[in-house]
Amino acid sequence: MDVKKKTVIGVTGPIASGKDEVCKILKGYGFYVIDADRIGHQVLKEQPAKKRIIAGFGRKVLGAKGDISRKNLGRLVFSDRKRLLLLNSIMHPAMRKKIEGLVKRTQKKMVAINAAVLKEMGLAGYCDRIWLVLASEKNRLKRLAKRGKRSKEMLRRMAFQRKPGSYKKEADNTIYNNGAKRGLKAKISKIISDGC
Repeated sequence: MDVKKKTVIGVTGPIASGKDEVCKILKGYGFYVIDADRIGHQVLKEQPAKKRIIAGFGRKVLGAKGDISRKNLGRLVFSDRKRLLLLNSIMHPAMRKKIEGLVKRTQKKMVAINAAVLKEMGLAGYCDRIWLVLASEKNRLKRLAKRGKRSKEMLRRMAFQRKPGSYKKEADNTIYNNGAKRGLKAKISKIISDGC
């Protein structure tokens, strides 16, 4: 966006497709990287969101210390699409505001927003370019297993996410991440040398 004289790239795609890895590489190129998941964790701890979540879902979303338990909340929202939409209506506006604030405040001229739900948060139009990161379901499940996630639970969550092909409509670049990290770095290098 020329108003802020910064280049903002949205890095999006389904869970475990390799968005974090792409953003690590972009960091090496001098990009300021904003992780939407981390922003979401911050928002969950803040009183306005916490109160609305308890009002919408009940006290069963609380953990032992009285904070919102992401595990308990996840069980609820990934079994009922209406609940997921309610949670998104609470979380996304607050997340978007924080992300836009970080973009404005950074001194860096190149910014990457790492967000599976870039479009859902209303940030797709805020970005100059959108990079879509895709990987096969088999590779994604393997990566999730390495993180200690159970396949059955992850398949249920995947069913609630957008289908990988639906991201393609808004993507300026599509990066297939089924191989080695070296190959991924080469793909990113080419996109950057071509002008992002």
